Amino acid sequence: MALTLFLQQKAWSRKRSMSFVILVCLAVGLLLFPTTALSVRTPALSDLAALAFWLTGHLAYGLALGWMLTRARRG
Repeated sequence: MALTLFLQQKAWSRKRSMSFVILVCLAVGLLLFPTTALSVRTPALSDLAALAFWLTGHLAYGLALGWMLTRARRG
């Protein structure tokens, strides 16, 4: 919701909007990864494969969200 409201106020190109949404999603992924230490069922914080998998998921979400938000703005 916050990203939608933020992007509605900007007159950015679709490419710039997509890049911004993807970067925000990756940043959230990086900030939230340490919270996995609160569970006993997750890999260690130093596990680079787990971090890569985690960030790949956030990247995919950022791509999908960015695509949907920029498509909605065009309409």
